[in-house]
Amino acid sequence: CGCLGGSLGCVLTLGASPAVTELLSTAAATEHFTVLVAEGRCDGSGHTTAAALAGVAPVVMIEPGAAARCMPFVQLVLCAAHAVGEDGGAICDIGALTLAHVAAAHRVPFCVAAPHYTFRRAGTPGAEE
Repeated sequence: CGCLGGSLGCVLTLGASPAVTELLSTAAATEHFTVLVAEGRCDGSGHTTAAALAGVAPVVMIEPGAAARCMPFVQLVLCAAHAVGEDGGAICDIGALTLAHVAAAHRVPFCVAAPHYTFRRAGTPGAEE
């Protein structure tokens, strides 16, 4: 799968997200890991993540269907959320739920990165009651 190892091994992410890119860039300052970027969108947004991280960590682009095959080599799955509910539920990109199920089957931690303004509380404007 292209994992080169390091202290964190491989981190798998999906598509593009400034929150994920910033988190991985910060982590790369102190940890060594390879980033697997699953590209599942026709707009090529995963290539944006790969380009942003190319200077800070080794990056390998994979097809979303290859994520299950690569999961035994992955130590962390990190996806972005568009919104996080009060109950901890997250609204993510298409394909994130599949990655979560595959990660669970392989006992790999699945984490969601989201800016603070995406957290919703019951009773706030725009939140369903």
